[in-house]
Amino acid sequence: MNQGSTLNIYLEKSMTYRQAMNKLWGSDVTGTHLMAMTFLQLLLKPQDPRVLFTTGELTSLEEALNFEGPKIFPLGSGIS
Repeated sequence: MNQGSTLNIYLEKSMTYRQAMNKLWGSDVTGTHLMAMTFLQLLLKPQDPRVLFTTGELTSLEEALNFEGPKIFPLGSGIS
């Protein structure tokens, strides 16, 4: 599960929005960075190294092909 999808769970536990975002950042960004740095030496050994990133947005090829953009703001919100 992507940690971003659990933001409401953190907020329901009497955390401030900043505390919840820091907790999510620590998992999504810092964790990924530490893993990459840990295994960097393994990536440098082969002549043709490759890294595979997976995301929730691309787990369904059908959804990836029909992407219309993020639906963050409702129409008429004044944001362009």
